Amino acid sequence: MRRKSYYMVLGVSHAESPSGIRQAFRELVKQYHPDRIGPQGLRFFQEIVEAYRVLADPERRWHYDQGLFHAEPGVRMPGVPIFLYPDTPSPSPLPQVISPLHCPPQGRAALEAAFARAARSLTALDAPPEENWEGIDMQAILSPDEAAKGGVTFLMVPSCVPCQTCGGSGREGLFVCATCDGAGLLEGEECVRIIVPPSVGDATLLEVPLRGLGVHHFYLRLHLRIAS
Repeated sequence: MRRKSYYMVLGVSHAESPSGIRQAFRELVKQYHPDRIGPQGLRFFQEIVEAYRVLADPERRWHYDQGLFHAEPGVRMPGVPIFLYPDTPSPSPLPQVISPLHCPPQGRAALEAAFARAARSLTALDAPPEENWEGIDMQAILSPDEAAKGGVTFLMVPSCVPCQTCGGSGREGLFVCATCDGAGLLEGEECVRIIVPPSVGDATLLEVPLRGLGVHHFYLRLHLRIAS
């Protein structure tokens, strides 16, 4: 399991621009500020602020990246982007790749477990913080031509946000929140933009931060498969 990463907390790639980091921070603060969802949001809010303070400062971010690179040899450093978000420009003109996202049964089970754990951590005031990260396995199918040329693909990935009706508490007064059915979270979708390197091999694995689930210590493990 991967350990805590500020990039995954904010749901951004290691190559994210300063403006992208600010945007991610603003979105998460709106969703998890204790004034909005109550004291159960304090832990998440503190993690979001901690991550932003490091990644928003160029010098602190550089030192953090060095430590992250040595602790996680597989981590790619800034300047070598693999996956980007829709508002981030491509590093070079690449053809568009439109590929379906497939979630195998074990991936669906992992996704449901992620939502359940996120809901428990959001509604329980005394829930211990999770340090280990879990990956949700999904796969995208590329044609041989797409794999050879590389390009950009937009994937709609299941995500979640605190319920606006109950503020993430799961309750409205003495009653279970009818909007989220007591979960405190609402399922949605998140558009993730992924750069596919040219001549990518079959079974290539990309680790993708998820803005909706990152603060709950989950990320996407995207397996690229090449159709025969």
